[in-house]
Amino acid sequence: MLKVLKTIAGIICVLFLLSPSIAFAASEPSVSDCLENKEKCGETAQTTKDSKDQSESAHDFVSAWDYVKVVIAFIFVIALLYGVLKFVNKRNHGLQAHKLVQNLGGTNLGNNRSVQVVKVGERVLVVGVGQNVELLTQITDNEEREKLLREYNELGSSETYKTLLPTFLEKRKRTQKDFKTEFQSRLQEMKNERSELLNKMERKNGDNE
Repeated sequence: MLKVLKTIAGIICVLFLLSPSIAFAASEPSVSDCLENKEKCGETAQTTKDSKDQSESAHDFVSAWDYVKVVIAFIFVIALLYGVLKFVNKRNHGLQAHKLVQNLGGTNLGNNRSVQVVKVGERVLVVGVGQNVELLTQITDNEEREKLLREYNELGSSETYKTLLPTFLEKRKRTQKDFKTEFQSRLQEMKNERSELLNKMERKNGDNE
């Protein structure tokens, strides 16, 4: 990476060194020359004035051209940096794809605790990292698993999981909450049925007596 940055800096220096410079020089006549030949002195003065005007015009043109070159060089450097970073990022993803254990990203929970998404072989695991590492769950839904991997490969950044992971955990938490509510409701129904059955048996025994 350092070698690439040095190459880019060298290209910028070359662009600035190749900037055109135009110089006009005209020798002014001496006093003795003017006394000996007044007409020549007048022509030389006019030529010198014209040369100065051309030099100023050329200087303005060179300044504008230098400005354009700086803009072009800046755009070129930005495009080159973008291409290099994209290539390095793609290469890193290619290397990570061959790793047995791959950290896909995670989210920080504070107090040195975090939740990480880890790809182990073909399995995608959600683990909690704190004083120890604990397996929270395994993403078994193929559609959800493929979606996470696809978005990770497309965006090329673990920042995605700062959004996707909380959403997944919230969904799982909501599912567990719904299951708990349903379980408690079913348990209450069973208690009511049992109580009603006991009442019927007591009434039946009372009628028999």
